[in-house]
Amino acid sequence: MRLAPILLTIAAVVAPSFAQAQTPTRVWRVGLLSPVGAAVGVQDFFVRGLHDLGYVEGQNLVLDRRSSGGSPERLGPLAAEIVRSRPDVLFAVSPPAVEALRKE
Repeated sequence: MRLAPILLTIAAVVAPSFAQAQTPTRVWRVGLLSPVGAAVGVQDFFVRGLHDLGYVEGQNLVLDRRSSGGSPERLGPLAAEIVRSRPDVLFAVSPPAVEALRKE
């Protein structure tokens, strides 16, 4: 009977997809720190890249965005907030933001 190999082939193709659909999706947390709100364009570019890789905010991605609003003295406390939230990944837009995160 030729139907059996066809059914086995369909089962082999569908079963992994079904099993994957049953597995809860991991939600990744990303902390973003920038010195000014103008860096939003850089953040948007980063987020678009994540989206292209399959990470979608509200589905499998949480973005914790902080901006010092041009006040360099605020970078340290904002970096501490982000680190306390225990993100999986940190993204800094400028060298001063990198340094603030490095100190935490």
